[in-house]
Amino acid sequence: MAKRGWGDGAIRPRGNGRWQISLNLGVDAAGERIRSFKTVVGTKADAVAARNQMVEERKAGPAVPSQATVEEYLRGWVERRRDSIAPSTWESYSTIVLRRAIPVLGKFKLRDLNEDHINRFFLHWRNKGISAATVASYHRTLRKAFNDAVRSRKLGRNPVLGSEPPKGVRKQIRALDLAECNRLLESAEGTSLE
Repeated sequence: MAKRGWGDGAIRPRGNGRWQISLNLGVDAAGERIRSFKTVVGTKADAVAARNQMVEERKAGPAVPSQATVEEYLRGWVERRRDSIAPSTWESYSTIVLRRAIPVLGKFKLRDLNEDHINRFFLHWRNKGISAATVASYHRTLRKAFNDAVRSRKLGRNPVLGSEPPKGVRKQIRALDLAECNRLLESAEGTSLE
């Protein structure tokens, strides 16, 4: 059995089918541990389910109401990143945000954005003939953008983390046989490839 990580909570029996769940929330300004407690009546499985729900709620963070649209947030995000990254990286982010993400996702409210929207975004561009590797770069860029939204408390959780970009189909590579190798070398004779 794997060891629980910090912040995953603990369960203690309290007797008579009661279980106490404690969850570490961090430390306060004085360095004292902040914990949340909950008592569950039922089986240990009920307590484990309640603990898991508490952990998920903690990871999701508090809901932060925001009236901003995805377009407003992403335009601001890409501009804020301009001076902190290499120019070529900024160009890539800017292209993905302005030409790919905003036309498809821009109309949604930031607070309403979810994994389904992100998955449909990936599917939209795959159906337009964009390669899986390129769509994966969209995934990485949006993950960074929305991680920043979570850090700045504009989002409770990153919707990209629950999504998965489409996987590409690997092409089978066939090696040349001896006759094909000889033909290739003969055709290269007398050229700069020799």
